[in-house]
Amino acid sequence: MADGSLTPGPVRVSPPWGPGLIGHILSSFMYGTGFGQSSFYARHFPDDRTVLKVAVMITLAMDTVHIYGCAQLYWQLLVVGHHNLSSECHTHLPLSFSVS
Repeated sequence: MADGSLTPGPVRVSPPWGPGLIGHILSSFMYGTGFGQSSFYARHFPDDRTVLKVAVMITLAMDTVHIYGCAQLYWQLLVVGHHNLSSECHTHLPLSFSVS
């Protein structure tokens, strides 16, 4: 600052992955709770209607796919890609979650 000019350095703006990762961790705990509730329901209420049982199992299956997809996304971006968000880091999402 002796010459009176202020030249800023390069500013790197990247998406904040921290809040999403924390949300995923909390969601994983809630998934465990939902899994436990589904198991409790299946064991203690065997005489319920089939439609209700199927609805509970479909909800559990959808939550399982969601948790798996998010876990794979964060694993690929933050662990395998070493938080490298350039075009050289290719992220392969599981199954058919890839978006072209």
